[in-house]
Amino acid sequence: MDNLQDRIRSTNCISNHDKPPLHLIYGTLPSYLNSQNFILHRICLMDGKSQDTIETRLYCITFLLIDGYEDCNWSRIWVMGKVVNMLITHKNKTKKYVYDETVKDVQGSPMQNNQYDLQLAPM
Repeated sequence: MDNLQDRIRSTNCISNHDKPPLHLIYGTLPSYLNSQNFILHRICLMDGKSQDTIETRLYCITFLLIDGYEDCNWSRIWVMGKVVNMLITHKNKTKKYVYDETVKDVQGSPMQNNQYDLQLAPM
């Protein structure tokens, strides 16, 4: 993976019927989350958007605590593309990892989620 932005941009979207109501989608996040690692669970295209870019997608993510456990306050939340773009372009003093759970195998079924299947993308 050469570039995290290219990887996220090339990830396929799921069908839009899995998307949450608009009032459950975060447009901003607290600044302390900028440096936290996160899991990317799902991606879908925003309604009415014909162009498929990072900013025109919605992302289901979970932030991880420093010990690697899921942050129960920020688990499987939906955020706008501008938030993800800010998270992946944030300049950190330490490496940041994004665990991509959206990866599919050849037949299109989800891969088994274990430590070997999750792809790490250092910032």
